[in-house]
Amino acid sequence: MRDKNEKNKRKSRKCLWVKKLWTKYRTVIVITMIVLLFPLVIGAIYMIPIPRLIALDARDLLSFYGTALGLLGTYIVYTEGKKKEQYEKNEKLRPRIAVGLKLVDTDEGVFELTVYNNTELPLRSVFLYDIYATVDLGEKEKFYLAFDDARNKEYNGSRMFNVEVGDREIDEDGYPRYIQIFCNDAENRMWECLFDLRSLSGEKYYCLRTVELM
Repeated sequence: MRDKNEKNKRKSRKCLWVKKLWTKYRTVIVITMIVLLFPLVIGAIYMIPIPRLIALDARDLLSFYGTALGLLGTYIVYTEGKKKEQYEKNEKLRPRIAVGLKLVDTDEGVFELTVYNNTELPLRSVFLYDIYATVDLGEKEKFYLAFDDARNKEYNGSRMFNVEVGDREIDEDGYPRYIQIFCNDAENRMWECLFDLRSLSGEKYYCLRTVELM
């Protein structure tokens, strides 16, 4: 059984490696395959003893398709360049934030959420879950949250956010299983940031799951 599991793991790693290779170099692979195989296909077609609808010499046909493939290659290089440019732009504008959550009032079920912002450019129109929180996100912001339908609107003189999530999304200690933050980048595009609850040696913390452009 152990040998079988090891074999399956090696097979899985190999499939993952092939998938990564294909994802990264698929454009180059496809163009290379076309360039290598197309002359063989044309030659094979001209060897078939059938009437030809268009009387073209094989060399002329190859020249035509060579030009067409050249144009296709130029287009692909252009689109790949645009993708790279967009990726670099998104990386520059992508929110870089971390969060910390701690229970500060057991009786009231109040949590203090600290958001650490290391983004190069400003983040605006910030939402905690589906609740509007603030216009601009500073380098370090604190918010008070409750997840048990608390009626209080303030805590220690600050606004308290009453967040509604399903019972399945709250753990046995009352902590939310995820934290969701929405914010706009410098070009007013909205991003969703998701953080999952983790536990290490009894200490709870939140680990970034995804940062996605909406």
